[in-house]
Amino acid sequence: MNKYLLILLFFSSLVSFSNAATFSGFRNIISDEEVTTYPSSPDSPDKVVVFSSIIDWSEQKIIVSTKTKIDLSSENAGQEIKNTYTVLKSLALKKAVETIDTINIDSNNNFMTIKLKKADFSSKFNTFISGIQFFELDKSFKETGILKCTLSVPLSGTDSLTQFVADNYLETYFNFTFPDLLCQTLYAAEETGIIIDARDINLSPALLPKVSTEKKDVYNPKNVPKKDLKENGAVQYAVVGSRVNADVIKKEASKQDLSALKRTGANPVVVKAYKSSGTLQTDAIISEKDAKLIQNSKALKEGKVTIIVDSRVGGIIGKNIGENEILVLNIGATK
Repeated sequence: MNKYLLILLFFSSLVSFSNAATFSGFRNIISDEEVTTYPSSPDSPDKVVVFSSIIDWSEQKIIVSTKTKIDLSSENAGQEIKNTYTVLKSLALKKAVETIDTINIDSNNNFMTIKLKKADFSSKFNTFISGIQFFELDKSFKETGILKCTLSVPLSGTDSLTQFVADNYLETYFNFTFPDLLCQTLYAAEETGIIIDARDINLSPALLPKVSTEKKDVYNPKNVPKKDLKENGAVQYAVVGSRVNADVIKKEASKQDLSALKRTGANPVVVKAYKSSGTLQTDAIISEKDAKLIQNSKALKEGKVTIIVDSRVGGIIGKNIGENEILVLNIGATK
């Protein structure tokens, strides 16, 4: 994020100092203008390649780009463009894998740890990543002399990371028992969404986080219909300023023209998490009293869960958010 955008975010938080919270997209910048080199040919100096790697939670995707300068005046410019673009694609794919490896799957594993534990998962992941979509070649290199390669990895939806995880990591999860089927219609209340306020604890984001009490799971993505999990993801995250209270959050969530929090619906219930759990600290722990409020709700069964965190979440530029600001981090699409 450049300094002008940070300034814009700062002033937008000031003008929103009234009772209304402001919403904006969030991008987790993994690397920005990172530089490496690769040998172009035995008779030529090494080429300099510039990387950019971003997890765009709002748009549900990871974007990785690589670029380098090319000599359009050389006799073999056409062949150089072809060879260089092949190298850029290879480097971009490698960077995408490195970025994905850092994403938490659940409270005990990120992609890297599961790949190390399960050879079949790693093998299937290699097949998955080989089919990732590259954007069309940016033709502006004809004027700028800068050849750029960009790829996109979706977090949710068709051919996404969540779909891959559901198919290759949660295979044994989706087995409903007879009692499960009975209780699916015994909803506790008509809440349209569940908001877990985890701002007072150090909670990390994950594709498949749980909400639990000290004794039992209250929300586990394994209990969300597999089709919904693949299409929409398990949760939505929001980074919220310290002065945004529960009433303001519910009010903003109820504004149906704001797609950012439509997952919560017009009548969400807000409960407080008092600590995190799991090796990677991705699961929220709530009280038994609050668990009784939401444990049989229809919203919970449908995975309409939003977790509110603060600026301590890893890698967040949200350290600069205003006290009344909300940054939306969607892992999974909003409904």
